[in-house]
Amino acid sequence: IPSGIPDLPQDTFIKFPGWTKGQIWINGFNLGRYWPARGPQVTLYVPVNILTTSAPNNITVLELEHATSCDAGNCFVEFVDTPILNVISENAIGKIEEFSKAEIGRA
Repeated sequence: IPSGIPDLPQDTFIKFPGWTKGQIWINGFNLGRYWPARGPQVTLYVPVNILTTSAPNNITVLELEHATSCDAGNCFVEFVDTPILNVISENAIGKIEEFSKAEIGRA
């Protein structure tokens, strides 16, 4: 839970620094898919009712490509108190441009 938030669970957001593309569950609840490089959202909303303070929260991440944050054996996600929206990485822009050029070539 981010600093400055009371000990009771609050609505929050989860961010995936170094993760590529996948699916996430928190305490058995399917939170959704993440693909930060494609955007536009970099964080996922975590509703208050799936977090607990009576036991450790179980976070299960299914990474489908490659998590650079796990290269050193320290896989992690980050809880933040504000969403990160409307972001497209330069890598994604390059892929969009490549796709557009390929489509133009077929026309």
